[in-house]
Amino acid sequence: MNGIISEISYYGFLAVVCLLLAIKGTREKSTAMDILMILLVVGLSIVSRRELHSDMMNYRDTIQGLSEYGFSFDMTYYLKEFFFWYPSYFCTRYLFSGNVLYTFYLWDLCTVLLLLSVRRKRHWPYYMVLLFYVSFYGVLGLQNILRQFVAGIILWKAISEKNFILGGCWLLLAAGIHNSIVIFAPIYLIARSRFGIKTWVLLLIMVGAASVIVLFMPKKEMSTGMDMSMVYLLVVLAMVIGNYVLLRRNHEKLKYSAYLQTLLFIAMLGCIVLVVLGHTLYYERIMITNLYIIVPMTAEIIVLAMKSVFRRKAADILLALLFIAPTFLFSAPHMMLVNAPILFE
Repeated sequence: MNGIISEISYYGFLAVVCLLLAIKGTREKSTAMDILMILLVVGLSIVSRRELHSDMMNYRDTIQGLSEYGFSFDMTYYLKEFFFWYPSYFCTRYLFSGNVLYTFYLWDLCTVLLLLSVRRKRHWPYYMVLLFYVSFYGVLGLQNILRQFVAGIILWKAISEKNFILGGCWLLLAAGIHNSIVIFAPIYLIARSRFGIKTWVLLLIMVGAASVIVLFMPKKEMSTGMDMSMVYLLVVLAMVIGNYVLLRRNHEKLKYSAYLQTLLFIAMLGCIVLVVLGHTLYYERIMITNLYIIVPMTAEIIVLAMKSVFRRKAADILLALLFIAPTFLFSAPHMMLVNAPILFE
């Protein structure tokens, strides 16, 4: 596959497959489909890791440095996100003889296996698995902010667990891979509670705590190609409103809906963090994690709210198109697909 298929061509192929799966709307467990998803993502991993750029170059250099000189438990930076750096160091040094690419391949394989596990538990349509990779936020995650991408998927694994302790362990794992997941811990709690005053008090406390956490994050004035802060916020708010309308019209037990509480939390978090952080890279990345949550949730709400199979499929196709199109139209993800020289500086 190396040197035969260009990265943008492979992404185009995956986009077509994703749309076809949205049209088909398959949700039932299928071993053949699971294998197909794994093979497609492994192929994507091989193609997209041929030329590392952006933050992936830093990942490569850091992991190779740890592999050569050893992992020290005095390194506070690496201990904060121990569950990413130590496994990466261990695999690179002891399993892959210093070849960090194989470590990236392993992380990519873990993501698709986790997504398939979540898909089975939450009955997502299969296209949602591929959408995690071919959407614009998926491209930015896989090819630039890998830790956040992995942590966001593990957050879904935590939310999907019925056992509170086991789910909590997954949540801690996600936070140990990317610390920003702590901000999204209320979503895990919301999934296990009912609508009421205690829930709202907890929700507001957690949002306030989130604003304090991000206030002390080092601020960067760089962005992912252009100022996308307001774009992310408007997209998320539009999806919150759209999902609310669907629930309002079709869900009799709206006041008990964990979906509603999650949507309100996502909206509040987006607004509060924008005030605290402003138009920064950190804000964009927090909003990308918001998209990791709200897009699959929308697919779930479509099933809950729409009784017509035709309308469900139409909504699924629209949802897929909405987030695939920017992959090829927005400057940041497009530059990654064509390996623009500026990404290697």
